[in-house]
Amino acid sequence: MKRSTNKLLLFLILLMLAQVLYVRHGVHLYGLVYHVLGNGQRHPAAYKKIIMRVLRGFKKIPNQLP
Repeated sequence: MKRSTNKLLLFLILLMLAQVLYVRHGVHLYGLVYHVLGNGQRHPAAYKKIIMRVLRGFKKIPNQLP
């Protein structure tokens, strides 16, 4: 349980970092997270669903994402 919590925390930090990169430098959020997480092993659509679910929790991020 503790291990999965650490992974989730790391994932959230990664997401925030990716969001900052996206806002400041125009790096594509999904592409970055997809690249870092699976390195092309799993289907990106699955990650997209997870990312959208997580992003709904953030109020500062606008609803319209590329």
